[in-house]
Amino acid sequence: MPQLRKGQPGMPLENQVSIFTVLGGGEFNTRSTNLSSGHIISILGGAEVDLREADMEGDVMEIGILALMGGVEIRVPLHWQVNMRAVPLLGGVSNQTSFLADKLQMPKKTLVIRGLALMGGIDVRN
Repeated sequence: MPQLRKGQPGMPLENQVSIFTVLGGGEFNTRSTNLSSGHIISILGGAEVDLREADMEGDVMEIGILALMGGVEIRVPLHWQVNMRAVPLLGGVSNQTSFLADKLQMPKKTLVIRGLALMGGIDVRN
């Protein structure tokens, strides 16, 4: 299994997905071509994150998510395979993605989602 890279202090912000919402929400996107890690926290709010025009630095990237009575929706490119390792506790977690790297003749990438949906939701789609 490939080594997962975590964000390091001092790493440029354009290389990371870093979102925190409380009692509100927003739409976020990036076109970075060298994403390396991320974390999203949504408390009593929501975050819609669009990564469809972005790419990751290596072949594997990890995003940590906490959805506490809130929701997080992530949109990913068609050549990213999503490995959902989030736990729903009185909430929901869903992976509604299609993985078409071979069909599109694009490099295979893996996005690992780790986190907790506590009375909230985490949804990943294309």
